[in-house]
Amino acid sequence: MLVMAGEIANAGEPEAVRSAAKRFARVSATQINALLSMAQTSIPEGTSGALSTSRLAGSLEAPLNAVRAVTAADDQIQTLLNDHAAVIADIKSETTRHLNITRFERSQGTDARAELAAQPDSPAAQRKLERSQRILADSDRALTELDQARTRSDSILASQLYNLAAHYRNLGARLPAPPRVSANLRVSVSIDGVVREVSVIDIALLQDPARIAEVWASLTPEQRDVLIQDNPLLVGNLEGIPLRDRDAANRITATEYRARIERELFFAEYVAGLPQDPLTHLMDHDADIARLRGEIRTIDQMLGDRNHLYAGQGNPVGYPFGEYEVLDENREPYKRNGVVLVGFDPTRDSIITFQGALDPVTGNVAPWVSRVGTFIPGSNSHIGGFEGDVHRSRTMLQAAEPGVGMFTWHGAAMPDIDQNTILEAGKRTFAEVGAPRLAVFLNSVSLPEGTSMVPVGHSYGAVVLARAEQLGLKADRVVYVAPAGLGHDTVNGVSDFPNTGDVNHFVLQARNDVVVGISQKGMSSDALDLGHGKLDPVRAPGVVRLETGFRVWNKPESGTIESRGRTGSHSAVLDEESTSIFNIAGVISGEPVSRYQPDDQESINTLRSGRLTFDIEGTGVLKPQRWISPIDLSESSGR
Repeated sequence: MLVMAGEIANAGEPEAVRSAAKRFARVSATQINALLSMAQTSIPEGTSGALSTSRLAGSLEAPLNAVRAVTAADDQIQTLLNDHAAVIADIKSETTRHLNITRFERSQGTDARAELAAQPDSPAAQRKLERSQRILADSDRALTELDQARTRSDSILASQLYNLAAHYRNLGARLPAPPRVSANLRVSVSIDGVVREVSVIDIALLQDPARIAEVWASLTPEQRDVLIQDNPLLVGNLEGIPLRDRDAANRITATEYRARIERELFFAEYVAGLPQDPLTHLMDHDADIARLRGEIRTIDQMLGDRNHLYAGQGNPVGYPFGEYEVLDENREPYKRNGVVLVGFDPTRDSIITFQGALDPVTGNVAPWVSRVGTFIPGSNSHIGGFEGDVHRSRTMLQAAEPGVGMFTWHGAAMPDIDQNTILEAGKRTFAEVGAPRLAVFLNSVSLPEGTSMVPVGHSYGAVVLARAEQLGLKADRVVYVAPAGLGHDTVNGVSDFPNTGDVNHFVLQARNDVVVGISQKGMSSDALDLGHGKLDPVRAPGVVRLETGFRVWNKPESGTIESRGRTGSHSAVLDEESTSIFNIAGVISGEPVSRYQPDDQESINTLRSGRLTFDIEGTGVLKPQRWISPIDLSESSGR
């Protein structure tokens, strides 16, 4: 398409750019004020000014400087955008003037030609035409120069903003735990018979979840709300705090974090849409934009406070976006917007949710919830894609008997698997970080008397689960799904586990799953900190293998789990309506489950071809199901 002179110069609206600049107002000022308030409340009365300054410098200098640096970066962005808006306005004003001249002189030229057509020898008409052509040429040159000036201004702004984008992200990483800093507010409470003024940090320093729960229960609702509002990040992730209050705190953190990353997204999208030049074309913001959008969508769905924005975008299991089903004390279903947000700490890529009813008195799991499962997802699990993990928990809930609640635990970072990080899933570091958190969390959950707890770990999540068992996790039954291993310290089987060595363990894995095949072959190196033990979890002593069966339970025509392919079957074991998902739900519910049936095969050894395997009668999935009780492993007649 032919671009006319002045078209580039006349594009865009200065007010739109000024509006963009306003998005970078000094929102960090609230963090500075909160930090200063913390400094004032933490310095004892009568302390000298020098000591006060020293204490402030020692404890708050770094976060204060980080917040101030972000504020300065905000100011710089605003200045750049406002200056650019002024340049655009000047260029547009000058462009408008020349375009008006151009229109007028074209009209004059048209009139002169008409006069010359009528009077070819008219000197006045000839002078009028020459003057019009001269002015038009000058205006055309001026418009071309204005186009070039606008292009230069856009390019300079793009370079400045791209450079500032990296600086801005680095500054954000150094901010205090987002999005809020505690003012260290205190309330009066009796601890060990002594009335004390305590903050959330003081309560956390009790360390024992049982003592934390006791002190928290002694507070009035108003006192709890003060502490929740003051330090939601700590309250929302502190073991011993009731789930109801953790949810209230985490909703504050998630809402404020969402506002922060929406601001980052606006900036990333704005910069990505600017003209490219040789200094900036190598910058790729697509990954950042995708991550930010994913996290915003996850938070929207977990909170359920923006469902109207996603009209027509239902959940995979058929419910509208952000809606979840919960059973009341009469086991009657009702809809809840969002889930119970049990944990949320974006600095640790941590999010934990609960789908189920809460006791209106205690704020913990309701007494009519008699069985609780916990799903621990594996590799490639992040806050940004967590809604998929929650949906898998919900498929287990739907397949289970009424009276079940489900936690979805992503309380630590998990490895990524792609062409660039193929060995990351072999690293033990993720399990070493995540396992203690999982063990403490599950051992601290307050359950009604007689309610069972059944953790379910998938892929790398099973490694985290098994490692947590090594560290003393307590459970009534345990399920490993396509497990990457049982931990590098597990030697003799599940009997090594101190608190779960005598409980029933189950494993489900497709016959052709190659995703975890390598890690199950005993490839383990202590020197390289790689591998998850030499035990094959599918055949480990004390672990009962269950049937994965068909993609739709009891419907052979739907195809087996293996029909999804050697890599697809790794996740297909968690498909809704599958035999495997019903078996997982059966272990959680305590209902009969079907044992794995081995294939009928004959192995023939040859010198040339090595070991060949031939099917004689068929795969074991086609055999009649062998039902057992997941509670005592006794044979059963089925469901």
